[in-house]
Amino acid sequence: MRKALLILAGLVVVVGAVAATSTASQATATPKMTVTGSVVAGVTAVQNGQDLVFDFRATNSGATTNTNNIFYYSFTNSTYVDIICPLANGQDINPDGAACEPGALRPGKSIRSAIIVQATGPGPIVVKACLGPTGTPECKSLTVSYIG
Repeated sequence: MRKALLILAGLVVVVGAVAATSTASQATATPKMTVTGSVVAGVTAVQNGQDLVFDFRATNSGATTNTNNIFYYSFTNSTYVDIICPLANGQDINPDGAACEPGALRPGKSIRSAIIVQATGPGPIVVKACLGPTGTPECKSLTVSYIG
């Protein structure tokens, strides 16, 4: 403990005891999430109506469990066909929309999710997978050329 000093008009006055704390000890560890991905079969260009499968992996490389996982997708120049959402507990679900909640992800663990879209064009097909929503979500975008 330290004493706080107050200086008034040249007088030094002891105001009371102040606890000295370390800001490092007050910091809360947070999960460090990363998202990686690939286009299945290495497809780089598609025609109208062709289905594409995008495979994404979320990894917790932090020191604490991430309990607020929502894996969600956005996509352009394509329509949603299906999503496969493996859960952290080892089971799989097939949700009705382009998002899933895989559950708590312990440090060092990963989960994969795949989305299937159908190319509609006229521009490149871009699929973006994000893991959030707390703070700034971690995202990964993949692009496939559209050749009509």
